[in-house]
Amino acid sequence: MKENIMKVGGVQQPEERKTLFNRCLGFTCIMGMAMVFLTMLFLCAHVFMRYVFSKPLNWTIDVSSIFLLFITILAAAWLQKSDGHVAIDFIYSQLKPKSQLKLHIFNSIICLIAFLIVIVFGIKETITVYRMDLYADMPLEPPKWVLIVVIPIGFLMLLIQYLRRIRSLKKQLDSKDQKTGDRPV
Repeated sequence: MKENIMKVGGVQQPEERKTLFNRCLGFTCIMGMAMVFLTMLFLCAHVFMRYVFSKPLNWTIDVSSIFLLFITILAAAWLQKSDGHVAIDFIYSQLKPKSQLKLHIFNSIICLIAFLIVIVFGIKETITVYRMDLYADMPLEPPKWVLIVVIPIGFLMLLIQYLRRIRSLKKQLDSKDQKTGDRPV
């Protein structure tokens, strides 16, 4: 069965299948968009209440700050899926396609290691803060673990997305090796 290939950001990737993980990424994207929209509404309401009634809605600043953290962390894996992260590729673009694939794989492995470190320490910190029953220093005083738990969750999603990316790149590299008769190094 031939796999449909699409080109995203210069890298060929298999067309999206409706897997559970892809649905989770779509859900986090929709959540992020909703949070951006709500942040805009909250801040507009805050400004309106402050200048018209002289009674600002102080909770809007807290909620908007929390949303900004959640948007950034949760949308990162979705953005990676569509290869939408910023890249400086003036050296990369001069490489042969096979070398580009190898560099992508190497870069992804380095990212995986970094993500594992963030996940492990994020989980440890979340558990510590939960056990200590700490609260954020904000007027709403949300439990700190609620703010921190998004970090290991978001980075776990990024880790899974990078594993998928490596698998796709490896398939492309293997197909290039088969076409040229080279052996993988």
